[in-house]
Amino acid sequence: MKIQGVLTAIVTPFTHEGALDLSALDRLVDRQIAAGVSGIVVAGTTGEGSSLTDEERETLFTRVISRVEGRVLVIGGAGTNSMASTLRNLHVTRESGCDAALVVTPYYNKPTPDGLVHFYQECMKKVQIPLVVYNVPSRTACDIKPPTLARLAGNPMVIAVKEATGDMARAIEIHRDMGDKLAILSGDDPTFLPILVCGGSGIIATTANVDPEGMVGVYRAFMAGDLAKALEMQAGLMELYRIMFIESNPGPVKHALARMGLIKPVIRLPLAMPTKESAGRIDEVLTRAGFL
Repeated sequence: MKIQGVLTAIVTPFTHEGALDLSALDRLVDRQIAAGVSGIVVAGTTGEGSSLTDEERETLFTRVISRVEGRVLVIGGAGTNSMASTLRNLHVTRESGCDAALVVTPYYNKPTPDGLVHFYQECMKKVQIPLVVYNVPSRTACDIKPPTLARLAGNPMVIAVKEATGDMARAIEIHRDMGDKLAILSGDDPTFLPILVCGGSGIIATTANVDPEGMVGVYRAFMAGDLAKALEMQAGLMELYRIMFIESNPGPVKHALARMGLIKPVIRLPLAMPTKESAGRIDEVLTRAGFL
């Protein structure tokens, strides 16, 4: 399986009562596919995967897969800091029909390199589904460094790494040592174009919830060999990228989508919607970008 291009880490819309808003989810998925994204990532960080019940996770996977109808990849968020719950999520991901599973490095536990390798090996041993290793040390206090990742890259079930460190030197190192074995995906929106230049294949993006056309445009320009145009488009997106992380993700992007009339402004505790001051700054950027 080849993973490339813009994959949107889609938000999970909720009703005012806190239930899944599946009608809103359908609209979000349709909008992404119309914009030309390569895939939808469900129940990841932006999708509040850590706040979902097992039943809700399965419902989301099934709904998105049904809506997509094979037109783009569907990757299901499955990783936790527990081996048992990760395996349970992986079974749901596979049985629902997802193309691959996104498995974050186990947070809080602070595993050793050997622990990380054994964790991912156990995932592959127990559940046969392609894996995307998700490295986001700022959230997990756990960093899978290139030498450790290299111990997993030879397994054909490990198809990609989502690198959210923002470290381009690391991206180059991974490309040099493992680029023929796995795709490198940015997990940090401002480094989308830089990671492509450094040998990456694409991005799992938060900002694509708001501007999928813009991010797809960056990728298409780069792939067409027009680096100047890709750079111009990337530069034009930087203000939007930054404002989407003015507070903890996905608060800002959910505010933006609510202001655009696509979802209700509901997020699950312990997260909260942006403060009045942050919301005002988000609205200013959305207005300048033509979304309000």
